[in-house]
Formats: sequence, C-alpha cells, structure tokens
Amino acid sequence: MITKANFTFGPHGAIRELTGEIAQWWQNAVVRGGVVGLSGGIDSATVIQLMWLAAHNNRSRERVAHVVGVVMPSSANHPMDGAYGIKAAQAAGITHFVFLRESDHYLYVDLFREVDQLHFGSEINLKSLLAEHDLCLVIPIQEVADAMIATVPWVLEDKFHIGNLYSEIRAKILSRIAGDLNLLVMGTGNWDEDYVLGYFTKRGDGAVDNNILGRLPKRLVRLLARVILVPVEIIQRVPTAGLWFGQTDEGELGFSYELAESVWRGIMLNMGYQSIATELGCSMELIEKIVKMNERTQHKRELPLVGGVTLVYR
Repeated sequence: MITKANFTFGPHGAIRELTGEIAQWWQNAVVRGGVVGLSGGIDSATVIQLMWLAAHNNRSRERVAHVVGVVMPSSANHPMDGAYGIKAAQAAGITHFVFLRESDHYLYVDLFREVDQLHFGSEINLKSLLAEHDLCLVIPIQEVADAMIATVPWVLEDKFHIGNLYSEIRAKILSRIAGDLNLLVMGTGNWDEDYVLGYFTKRGDGAVDNNILGRLPKRLVRLLARVILVPVEIIQRVPTAGLWFGQTDEGELGFSYELAESVWRGIMLNMGYQSIATELGCSMELIEKIVKMNERTQHKRELPLVGGVTLVYR
C-alpha cells in the first residue's frame, strides 16, 4: 500500500517548524534576512509568507530580519503572473514597492491604494529603504533576455533554452540583490518538482541557498498555503514555470504532481512497477518516465564533481 506524507504536528506545527528554521538559517549565515523571486505561483507565495513570519517576532511582531520579494516579468509571462506576484507580497505584509521604471507601475495600478508606498527609479537607495521597510521590487527582464539572445542566437533558438535563460537571468538578479543587501536567496522548490522530477533550471531557480519547502510534496504545499493565508486565487492557479507563454507544468510533464508523488513513494517502498501501476491505475510507461526523469536529473541535486588526482604531501 502506498502511504502519503502528512504533517506530524499539523499545518500550524509545520509553520512553527519552518519559520524557526528560516530564522536559524539567517542567524547562522550572519545575514539580514532573505530575498525570494515571486512568480505569481503557490510555492513562492508560500515561501514569502513563511519569511515574513520568521522575520517578525511571534509575540511583539517586532521586525528582527528583512524580507525582499522580487517580481521579474518577461514576454513569456501572462500579465497576471506579475499581478499575482505583487498580491503575494501584499498578502505577506509587504507595503512598499519599488519599480525601476514608473511606466511599469501602470500595469498593476489597480493593486495599489497608497501611492506614497510606491518608489520609482534605479537611483533609489535600497539599503536605506530596507532599513525601514520590507520590500517588493518589480524588475522586467525582457531587455536583458533580448540582449543575450542577440549575443548568442545560435544557442538560443529553441523556446526551451530561451525559457531556461529567463530562469537564469532571474537567478542572477536575485544573487546580486542578495550580495548587495546581505541576504540569503530563498528557494521555492518542493519535493515533487526538485527532488523527484528535477523539474527546475540548474543554474536558474536551482541557484539558491536553501529550499524551505524541499521536503513537502505539492499536495502539502497547497495545504500549508491555505493555512498560512496565501490568496485563494494563487492557490487555485494552474502551476507553470513561466518558461514560455501558455506553458503549464503538468501539460509539459504529461502527469500531475500528486501522481508523481505517489509513484515515487511506491519506488521508495521497493514496490515493483506492476504493483504501483495496479494500485494507482496508471501505466507502466508513465512510471518508467518518472523514474528516468529522476535519474537524468540526479546531477542537479549533487555538488560539482571534484577531480580525483592522486597527491602526495612531503
């Protein structure tokens, strides 16, 4: 029988565990807090909620660390992706938003009631602003991507490679923000995506300092999101990596995350493929596909290999 993981101490206990762990990571790394990319999806919306709780004292609500969310839209994104990213930041208690170009603000003008909480221009002193407020930055990346595509067009002709380029550009922006403001880059990968299927860009959304959701299948992320008050419209969105316009995760994969979770649980229990297929009502070919995805992406989950040259010390 294929069993499913559940929270030992319920979702509220899980929130206490996860927020305590985030706070400990920040303290151990001697950083001011964390930065996370906001895609408009459930994973990043859940992570920024956990970050905000970790950054504010449970009793006094005094801010003890800093939280930065970054929305990075491209032409591959649906216009609502950016809007939901901003909504995720607002739901997490962030009230100050930075737009590099004032014109970008007009795409989301209906989301803001307090115009004095909006900041525009590249000359803003983020360190001074962050000292007073948690922040959400809105940084369009299409111009950067277009420059890269124009520089090496022969390796960026396929939409798959261009999609990964978007992810890699976002990772570079998060990395530089983290370096400048002394923050950790917070990952948003869950168990099914990252640790079963390897469904992430190695040098993109995989270039993070941690994965607070890494032990949770998508099913439990959804449960956690509901309890932690992620906006319901974000919870109900169809998962997408935003690699190209109209792309969805399950459409590209050909199966659901919940099925991948169950198949991999059967593998971990040393069940045979036929037993798994019979219990789940799926094909042997689908099980083989999931197993092959895990095997092909194992390199993404490992540290770089080191040459084994023999040395002698004298």
